Amino acid sequence: MPLLALVAALAPRSAWAEQAPDAKRLYQEFEALSTPENLDRRFVGGEPPDFIKQQTQLLQAIAGRPADEAIPVLLRIVTEHVERLDGLGARRLRQSPIQALQVPIVDALGRHASNEDVRGALTRLAGSPLFKEYARGRALDVLVERQLAQFAEAKDPKGEERARLLLETLIGKLTLSEVLHAPGRLRALSRRAPGIVKGEAAAPWRVLAAAADSPAKRYAADAALAMACAQKEAAAAPLDLAEKDLLVEACTRWLKEFRAAAGKEKYPSDLLGESLLRLGARLGHEPLSQPLRKDGLIPPQ
Repeated sequence: MPLLALVAALAPRSAWAEQAPDAKRLYQEFEALSTPENLDRRFVGGEPPDFIKQQTQLLQAIAGRPADEAIPVLLRIVTEHVERLDGLGARRLRQSPIQALQVPIVDALGRHASNEDVRGALTRLAGSPLFKEYARGRALDVLVERQLAQFAEAKDPKGEERARLLLETLIGKLTLSEVLHAPGRLRALSRRAPGIVKGEAAAPWRVLAAAADSPAKRYAADAALAMACAQKEAAAAPLDLAEKDLLVEACTRWLKEFRAAAGKEKYPSDLLGESLLRLGARLGHEPLSQPLRKDGLIPPQ
């Protein structure tokens, strides 16, 4: 671990401002790792190189500095990162280790998302074809969290506007094919949707379903519901009957429409199907299990 980052990590919080290196010095150490030798490495998965791990630690340390120090440095890192990506070309981009910095960069920016310039950078990254889909989804999640926090519940008591905001921000004009390769967006939707309206557990999912005005958004709403229910089941939390009824409806759509669409994709992330199969096998709700069992998708009773 680089010396400056080690100091930053080990310094007590009470002494942080006095002992930790400032953002500019941390940036210098970050940039010193961007040597031609490191940047020319080939990376196709697995554990990222040590220099990427070190830069990730330095990003966290920079983000932990006061906003007036951290933000200019983070924005500079973003600009230089995108410039490097743009200069690689398609083949080298696919094999470049610096792609592993994209999520850490988004996470570092997210710690200062109250700043307008930071939100502008996140918006640009979310729309950049140079960024991996998971990092783009992470950026959108940060942005939508901020947008949701600005909603006054009294002005949207039924959660309808927040449901539309969630789907429009995270899914927008994506096709169903594209959504099947966007697991980060679906997980963000599943995480954010329960907070759009208070009341019974099924209420947010009904509102979200009503706002889904395209096949892609319909799939996303169903997937968000199924993932949230699968997490509850894994935590031994009970599902109420209304939630189970919505799962049965979602399962019907998946079997009739979305399963075939996912089957046409190369390496899809069919999070709806995966969650439904898990729930069908474990939940003990026969209206959900029966059609899955009938198609041979889960074991016999």
